[in-house]
Parts: sequence; C-alpha cells; structure tokens
Amino acid sequence: MTITRLRERQIVALKQLINLNAEVSKKQLAAEPQWKVLIFDRYGKEIIFSLLSIKEIRELGVTLTLLIHSEREAIEDVPAIYFCVPTEENVQRISSDCGNFMYEKLYLNFIGQVSRRMLEDLATRTVQTNSANMIAKVFDQYLNFISLESSLFTLRHSNRDIISYHTLNSSKTKDAEIEQSLQLMAESLFSVCVTLGTVPIIRAQKETAAEMLAQILDKKFREHLKDSRSNLFVQDSFQAGQMSFQRPLLILLDRNLDLATPLHHTWTYQALVHDTLELQLNKIRISESAGRPVKDHDLGPADKFWQEQKGNPFPTVAEAIQESLEAYKASEGEVTALKAQMGLDDEAGDIAAELVSDNTTLLANAVSSLPELLEKKRHLNLHMNMASAVLEEVKRRKLDQFFETEEKILSKGAASLDKPLNSFLQDGELEPEDKVRLFVIYLLTRQSGDEQTNGGKLSTAEIDSYCAELEASGCDIRPVNYIRKWMSINSMGNVMAVGRAGAKQSSLYTGGGNLGTAKMFSNLLSQGSQFVMEGVKNFVLTQRKLPVSRVVQNLMENKSGLNTEVDEYEYLDPKVAPRSSVGGEGGAAGDIPRTKNAFNEAIVFMVGGGNYIEYQNLVDLFNNGKSGKKVLYGCTELSNGRDFLKQLCLLGSD
Repeated sequence: MTITRLRERQIVALKQLINLNAEVSKKQLAAEPQWKVLIFDRYGKEIIFSLLSIKEIRELGVTLTLLIHSEREAIEDVPAIYFCVPTEENVQRISSDCGNFMYEKLYLNFIGQVSRRMLEDLATRTVQTNSANMIAKVFDQYLNFISLESSLFTLRHSNRDIISYHTLNSSKTKDAEIEQSLQLMAESLFSVCVTLGTVPIIRAQKETAAEMLAQILDKKFREHLKDSRSNLFVQDSFQAGQMSFQRPLLILLDRNLDLATPLHHTWTYQALVHDTLELQLNKIRISESAGRPVKDHDLGPADKFWQEQKGNPFPTVAEAIQESLEAYKASEGEVTALKAQMGLDDEAGDIAAELVSDNTTLLANAVSSLPELLEKKRHLNLHMNMASAVLEEVKRRKLDQFFETEEKILSKGAASLDKPLNSFLQDGELEPEDKVRLFVIYLLTRQSGDEQTNGGKLSTAEIDSYCAELEASGCDIRPVNYIRKWMSINSMGNVMAVGRAGAKQSSLYTGGGNLGTAKMFSNLLSQGSQFVMEGVKNFVLTQRKLPVSRVVQNLMENKSGLNTEVDEYEYLDPKVAPRSSVGGEGGAAGDIPRTKNAFNEAIVFMVGGGNYIEYQNLVDLFNNGKSGKKVLYGCTELSNGRDFLKQLCLLGSD
C-alpha cells in the first residue's frame, strides 16, 4: 500500500458508485451504458467534480447531474444515484422523491456513515407513502474528503467555517460547536483510512485540538475494530499490500504550531497562483485573452505542464512557458510549411485534412499531429495568461521584495534584515494586507527571545509604535492584536509551546536555508520574451525545512530519547490494547506498547487549515524518490495568506 494512492482509490470508488456500485470494466465502458441520473448535495458535487470530468461521468451513463434541493422533474423510467451527506434535510428530500415516484429506482450513497435513527426515519416515511420499494440499495461510502492530488487532500470547501482556525480558536465558540467540529474531522479522517484500507498509528500534538481529535479518532477505530462482522479493516494487510508492522503514521498537528508560514509570501508557482489568483479545488477562473469571458480551467493531473512546474520558483516557470511556446511555434511552422508545399492555404488545409486520407504520407502525419498541437496550444495559452496575471500582481504588490524579506527573517532571524522594517511599513505603494502579514511574521520571530539571531524581544512600547505606523498607512491591526493576545496567553515570551516539547520559537522558524539573488534572468526572459521581468528579482533557493517538516521527520525517524517531538507527542495505536486501564475504554491515557521502528509513510494532518507552502516543502523533502519515504498532506481547509489573515482579523475582533 502506498498512501499516495488515496486519490486513485477515491476515483475508483466514485466510478463504482456511479456504476450502481458494480465494478467498472473496460468491456462495460465500450458497451452501451445503463443510463441514469446523478443527484448530489453541494459537498457531494465538490467531491465528484474535483476527481472526475464531465466526459468521464457521461461515459458511465449519467445523462443528468442535479442538486438534491433544486427543482427537478420526474423521470420515471431512469434510475437515480444519490450522493450526499446523511443529514435530516437530505433524508427528508430523498423520502419526498420516493413518495412522488420521481425515478425508477433510487440508489442511495451517503458520503459518510448514516445513523440508524436516520435509516429508521427514512423507512418510516417511505412506508407511509407506500414507496419503500423505490429504494434499491443503501451504501455508506466513507468518502467525505476531497483528494486534490496524489499527496494532498482537504476535508471540504463549502461550509468549511465550522472547522476553520477561527472557529477552533475563538472565545465565542461554544464547547458543543468544538465537539461538532472535531467529530466531523474524525469522520473524515476515518474515511481516509477506510479508503486506504489501513489503521494507522496516531501521533498528536499534546494540549491542542489535535490531541482531542486523536482521542476521538482512536476511540472510533477501537469501536469499529471490535465488530468483526462489519469491520472495514478485516483485510487490512491484503488491501494495503503490506504487513501490519509497516502501517503508516498519522500525525495530527495544530495550526498554532506555526502561524508564520500561512502568512508567508511565497515564490513557488502553485502557492503563488493560490495567493494571487482564485485557485479553488484545482479550478482557476481566468480569461483566456482580453475581451473573452472568464472560464473555469482544470489544473488537475491531466495538465502535464502544471504537474511538472507547480513546485518550481515562478521565474523558472516563466522560462519553461517561453521555451514551450517556442517549441510549439516550431511544430506549428512545420505543419504550415507542409500545407504550403501542397498549395493549400490555412482554410483549404483544414478542409483537406478532414477529407483527404491518402494524399501523401507526409500530410497524414501532419494531420495526426494537429489535435495534439491544438491541445498543447490551449494549455500554453492558459499558463501564459496565468503567469502574466501572477507577474502583474508580483510587480504591483512587490511580492518579490516581501518574499525576500520574510525569507531572511524566517531562515536567518530578524536581525539579518538589510534595512529597517519601517521602510516597508511606511511605503505608501505597498498593499496594507501585505504589510500586516510581514509584520506578524516579524513579531513572531522577534518574540522568540533569541538575542543573537532576532535582536531581542520587542517591548510593548515598540510594538505599539509599529502598530501606530501600520494604522497610519491604512492597515487593519486586528490580526496583530490577536497575535499579541495569543502570545500572552500562551506565555510566548521565551518559549513557543510545541505540545509539551518546549521548543524555542527560533528553532522552529530559523535555520536550515539560504537565499541568493541571481544578477539577471536568462536571455530567454530578457530578450524577446512574452514576460517582461524587468524589476523582478530572480531568487536562487535552497531547501529549508519548515516547522511542520521538522516535526514530521523526527516522528517518522522515531528515535525515542533523542528529541522532544518523539517523546512528548501523544502516541495511540487503535490495534493495541493499553497495558493499564487508566485511559478507560479508549486507552488514550493507558500505557501503550510502542513500535521502535522508523516509519516509511506518514499521513500529516493540520487542524486549523493548511497551505501549499507546507505541502510543497513536505513533497520536496520526502516524496522525491531519494528518501525512500512517502508523505500524504491533509488539512481542514486550504488557506492562502489573505484567507488566514481574515481569520486573524475575526479573532482580533472577538
């Protein structure tokens, strides 16, 4: 079993449920499909369209896709497949559809586990309307998560506020709401493990929401494993393709571990697109050219250029686009030359390409390459427009300068700055939000108390002075107010708590990286390029381990006694009974026998929101084919710097 097959497994499960929960074969796809209607709620729609294209859904025989609470007409001779969350509202609408005999048969697929009470309610309603025979089958699919990439998943996009960083950390959030949020996360993570077919060993950051989540999840696993009749992990080892002692590690972390990275201005293509454009669930909205309508574009696995370049620095991507454009022009020129040799103009050439099959071998080869060329041109146009839009934002907001400054602060300490921070805060051309993001990073680093690298802690008067400058330049300082309050509550003067590890903030944020600046871009980008990069710096980056990556590496190495992360993080193994009964039935506080082996695979889950910066850092460190290890990164939601700053604003108002 490889944890990075999560997306592949979820796609197989979705295709199977659309195929009336029967395995999909190539022979079946080639034959005439059984036509059906696909009905989903908003969350179900997000899951399906993040993994399957309209073409793939049509190939499985779906003629219509409809929202469950939309106005729908009866289609009595066609079966309907439902894919939705098991809520009172959805169950009521399903029973109403049965009573109205809307479809031939109903195949109910609940995204998560449906409760016995809801099933009984559905049965009662259908019996009352004499429509119980309308329901063909009912399935718990355990698919309530969204696999965006082979190594990346998130829990949800719509209605994600209930599991947001703001909700989990607000003083206004009630205990019942926190419990609801944690239960939702536990159900989703349980679904991830069901889809992978394995029960992991759990490590969690103590005294945080992550520890509470770990205990709920551990109890859920234990209760499920007791019932051998309906145990989804009975064939754990066979499904996973490995022995039980090679189970993956599930690392649950709290966003408070590192508040700087979510605000950091980045320089890699994927994270920069997410921070400057509207990238949501692998879809981006951008106009192909001036005067054309805005369209949604898919940046999934089918986009090879995106897959190859998304983790690279932005200038490198700009060069790659330019090179691809030159290669396309050369290929296009060859086809044009062939048309000219035959005495055909562009229009006549296109007609001839369709009608003439045996004119010459040369023309046949040219025609066969046209569809591929047109598709390549479409992708090139998309990335040209994307990169141009990103470049415009980089220049307008001077994002290269923000990145360089923040990278110095985070890698070498606040004392490494070439010029005072005030020069940024007083610059009237810079965006207020960008200034606040920079200052919060600066504040978190300075308050680590490391005199040598950070120049010592800021006094209350100094912080007040900076805040006054921010306000004078039109900045909203509510995020700063929250960070100050947060540091005070958590005794952040000299120590930033990492569970009970007591790791200094400076050791979390600084060291392990370097940043150089190339004098100029290559000739490709300085002469005759589509991208005018004048005034934008080209950085030479070296690998720097982010706080999350350091914790993950230590926990995967599993060297007890050598580092605080391994010793102090909660350890739970749902498959092993505790030696003592101190922790009760769940065994959370019991003495669990621990494995001493290092782990080759880890599922890293960030409670309170993740980001593409952390994801790319983990991929670069572990999923590179050299380390022999694999990491799957998940989070409650994917936030860019602006999103996270808004949540800090809300917390600053509480």
